[in-house]
Amino acid sequence: MQQSGTDTRIFDHAVRWIDTFKSGTGDRATFFAWLAESPRHVEELQFALALMEEISELTSQQRTQIETVADQEGGIAAQMTASVVPIRQHGRAETPRRTDSRWMLVSGLAAGVAVIALSTWLAIGSLGAQVYATRIGEQRSLQLEDGSTVHLNARSRLRVRFTAELRQLELIEGEALFKVASDASRPFRVAADESVIQAIGTQFNVHRRASGTVVSVLEGAVRVEQTQAAGAAPSTTLKAGEEVRIGKDGRRIQQVVASPGNVTAWRQHRLVFQGDTLADIATEFNRYNVSPQIRIEGEVAATRHFAGTFDTDAPQALIEALAADASLQITRTDREIVIRSR
Repeated sequence: MQQSGTDTRIFDHAVRWIDTFKSGTGDRATFFAWLAESPRHVEELQFALALMEEISELTSQQRTQIETVADQEGGIAAQMTASVVPIRQHGRAETPRRTDSRWMLVSGLAAGVAVIALSTWLAIGSLGAQVYATRIGEQRSLQLEDGSTVHLNARSRLRVRFTAELRQLELIEGEALFKVASDASRPFRVAADESVIQAIGTQFNVHRRASGTVVSVLEGAVRVEQTQAAGAAPSTTLKAGEEVRIGKDGRRIQQVVASPGNVTAWRQHRLVFQGDTLADIATEFNRYNVSPQIRIEGEVAATRHFAGTFDTDAPQALIEALAADASLQITRTDREIVIRSR
């Protein structure tokens, strides 16, 4: 059905949002910011969802579950209730009245249903999803239902959801090594920060750092795509022995040769740094040691680059190496090591 006599750009934007959440690449914070910009965004989202028959296909149980998730989004549904009212009161000229049966169904629902409906993509995919987590210093191996294997590094979290069409995973925090079972009918995708990594029959490592995401391929190949970032680098295919580092803004920093031994050193409780920032180095040691935790003060110190190989449980070896740098000041207590610029 066409929207005659009106600008369809907002509607098209709403459809793109639905597609991103359907593929598991939508960003919650950016989406809710867009939704709160204008009541028109809410209305066009309602219309797009009605056309896709997502609202009418929801069971009562799904509605209850989704409403619960929506309520947890910081009162978003209540905010949308206030936003929707002016549409009816003022009858804005740029918002034509829908007369088709599906639109009448949507407009008759309670205010805030747009948030609940879109949560189908945010939450219904999470209904039935399994989250795996490790504590500080703990590593864990997982056998997934499709035969794939995941090795989860310390202080990491992974969400896994399999459907008939897609194997969808999200590395929420930390690092994981994936060995993917072949299944041409169900793509294997891992979301991490602003990137989506799709396996092409492979073994690969994904590492979420403070400075960005590192994807390293050990066997086969993967395709790496960026999602919401403005000016993001185009998708790229990595083969065995290749690695890409992607900044927090989604822009690719560099593509380099990957050493399999260095990539998987964490499984032998070794940390290999090759020009990494002190902030990233501190994060890695903190992943394995409850005490002492390393804290970096100031951007100058945090962005200093260092190289070296250390045991995961030996932060003192790092401190001894850094002590030779006269530009750094190191203070230690029983539970914390603070590093700052002099």
